[in-house]
Amino acid sequence: MFPLITDLMSGCGMRNGEAAAVNLKNIVADDIYRITEQVNQTTKTYGRLKHRKVTEYRDVPLPARIKETIDWYADKYGTVDGYLLRHPHDLSKALPYYYPENQWVRIKRAGGVDRQGRQDPRSRPGLLEVISFGESAAS
Repeated sequence: MFPLITDLMSGCGMRNGEAAAVNLKNIVADDIYRITEQVNQTTKTYGRLKHRKVTEYRDVPLPARIKETIDWYADKYGTVDGYLLRHPHDLSKALPYYYPENQWVRIKRAGGVDRQGRQDPRSRPGLLEVISFGESAAS
């Protein structure tokens, strides 16, 4: 799950809630992803984008590398109504918006990366190469 979310955030400029609501039905072209919803922090369900009407959306570039990650994840783990990421204990619910951040903290504590989000040289080579959530999130 973590590689998919980091790719969506860094490669498409998605925010946490938008990445958690990624859906195969929103790939509108080989190189365009249409963001139509996000996981609402309060209701923990899918909802409209912040500061937009229900019918509004934003199209973002979908680099080939990110599309490959989406396809790989869908093939490996499957989807539920097109959604790739679901609650880890209840597939009928959306992935909690805080889950990726919590997972990132656990990865850092395990020694895979240092405090700035760089790969720890003492860890296994190639274990992780990610950017800190604070540095990669879209504004």
